Amino acid sequence: MNWKGPVDLNNPNVEVVVLEHWHPITAKLIHVYVGRLISEGNSTLVNAYDNSKRTYLGITTMDAELSLISANIALARPGTLICDPFVGTGAFLFSASNFGAYSFGCDIDGRQMRGKDGKGIEANVAQYNLESTVLGCFVTDMAHHPWAKRRFLDAIICDPPYGVRAGAKKIGKTEATTRKQQKKVARSTTHNYPLTQPYEIDQVLHDLVTFAAQHLIPKGRLVYWLPVANEILESITDPLAVENPEIRLQRVIPQHENMRLVSVSTQLFGKWQRLLVCQEYVEEMVDSNHHQAGISLNTFRDLYFAPSE
Repeated sequence: MNWKGPVDLNNPNVEVVVLEHWHPITAKLIHVYVGRLISEGNSTLVNAYDNSKRTYLGITTMDAELSLISANIALARPGTLICDPFVGTGAFLFSASNFGAYSFGCDIDGRQMRGKDGKGIEANVAQYNLESTVLGCFVTDMAHHPWAKRRFLDAIICDPPYGVRAGAKKIGKTEATTRKQQKKVARSTTHNYPLTQPYEIDQVLHDLVTFAAQHLIPKGRLVYWLPVANEILESITDPLAVENPEIRLQRVIPQHENMRLVSVSTQLFGKWQRLLVCQEYVEEMVDSNHHQAGISLNTFRDLYFAPSE
């Protein structure tokens, strides 16, 4: 590091830390990192946003610590604008705005956002005193969003629905119900809601990455959670993927010519795992297959509920 100043252990201007990375199974030392201490952890923040203390929760509410980690990876900071297009109960909005970012969200199902009996996203915003930075939420369909192709977002953070606790829907008609529903709507004199159809996870991810490529500013980040069944990963048998687990994970991540992969983190469960993916918009083309993921994830729900052998 070529530091020539005196060593002062009592009142240091610079603190040096050593981090050791050990393999959790083999107990072998993998890496040793040496560097300057930038900041320490903030466990009090995790406690402050603990879900058990939150006014309004839903079955899909993201864990507080994971929400804060996601916001950190998205580089949430004062003066930035961050969107959650699958906002649900708003966990990512609170985390992003805690770091000073302006945030807003949308969802096709307004009931989750509104809540009931005075409990909804707005109640949580008031609980955390984030009225000045959480801009609000509105109902829209990710597949038919209202924005023009303009770059105005610094980051996108979301946990797309993948059909385990809540399935994804988009506006559209299924062949089985089209005529029946059309007759019902024609006879009705009250308000009607648009018809919806299932939204397969491959299409959700395609639309999400496309949305990010259209609306993120240069170096803006897309941070999202992606579920993968171990069986899907094990089906990837090309030599590069077999030799390198990181390449195997990358095979299931949707690609776009203007979205560069920054990082992939894993959260392990029994027969599946969840990836925390970070991609960054770049104006030059990256080396990827445009709008393609190597492996389809549409079977994830079936594999998730399949009995263990």
